[in-house]
Amino acid sequence: MGYDMWINDYSITFKGSEDELKARLVAEMLAPNSENLTFWEINMERRTVEPIDFNFRWGSWFIDELKTLSELGFEGHVEVVGEQGDYYKYVLREGRVEEYYGEVVYPPEPNNIY
Repeated sequence: MGYDMWINDYSITFKGSEDELKARLVAEMLAPNSENLTFWEINMERRTVEPIDFNFRWGSWFIDELKTLSELGFEGHVEVVGEQGDYYKYVLREGRVEEYYGEVVYPPEPNNIY
C-alpha cells in the first residue's frame, strides 16, 4: 500500500555553469553516504531537472532527493497533488527544502445557479 501523488507543476534549475554543475555532481558521487537520484533526470545543457514520471508512490525518498538537489545548488519548486485532494508545494532554495501544504476549500454559497 502507498499514497499516490501526481506532479502538477515544477521548475527546478541550476544557476551556475554546466562545468560547475558537473564538478558538484562528481563531488556528490564521491561523498560518503551520497544520495543517488532515481526519480529526477538532470539535463546538463539546460541545467534543469525533470521527473522521470509524473505519478509516484509517496515515500521519504522524495524529500531526500529534493534535499540532494537543493544541496547541489538547484533552486525552484515542485507542486504535487495527493490522491485525497491535498496539495503540497516544495521550494528548493539555499540548500534546503521548504514544504507548504494546502487544500481546496469551497465557499459556502454557490458561484452560479443554473
